[in-house]
Amino acid sequence: MKNQKHVPSFDEFLNEGKKTYKGREVFPDWIDVNRDFGKAIKNPTELKAGAEYILWEPGMDTWQAEYIYQGQTGGKYIFNSSTQFGDGEPMEFTTAELTDYIKNGNIIKQN
Repeated sequence: MKNQKHVPSFDEFLNEGKKTYKGREVFPDWIDVNRDFGKAIKNPTELKAGAEYILWEPGMDTWQAEYIYQGQTGGKYIFNSSTQFGDGEPMEFTTAELTDYIKNGNIIKQN
């Protein structure tokens, strides 16, 4: 039975071409998991205004790349989408939410 082709399962077919990192899908689709994912942020002081980050989006259970950290305003840490059409909603975190995200490795420096 040499030269037998692999017929993908239904799940393999549905997930073909999807990029994932730690079991979660990555958006936008041009992000290269091996190139663009840096180190997880370990402390809020590591966040730099104007730098890009990859954030876990819990509602969709996906990694959302190309978010620029704006800084802390009015008690909130603010990240805005830098995608071409800016269709991503800003992500805002209280200090407690940000601490929880960081503890769980859900904010990653984008290379």
